[in-house]
Amino acid sequence: MEVAAPSFSVGIDPLRHGGVACSDELLLRVRLPGCQAADLDLDVRSTCVRLQAPRYKLRAHLPERVDEARGRAKWDADKETLEVTLPVISAMESTPASAAYELD
Repeated sequence: MEVAAPSFSVGIDPLRHGGVACSDELLLRVRLPGCQAADLDLDVRSTCVRLQAPRYKLRAHLPERVDEARGRAKWDADKETLEVTLPVISAMESTPASAAYELD
């Protein structure tokens, strides 16, 4: 069994401060030669992705927390590539606000 080599893309958003967030989405692209969409078993969690196919196995920890319920996956049969797009959960969304930070 081979280990699939993923590539992550977290684009830089020029309208945001670099310390806040890089992008609204995270893109995971995995090339799986010899596979078909029916061969793939994809499991997405808020902090990691697991992908299995007959010849490949991948477990990747994500650089940002994502909303796994709103993600989408697309198989490109010509390129034998799976693209998984996952919305990034910003720090403001994932942490409940404290009463100390509320404005009067």
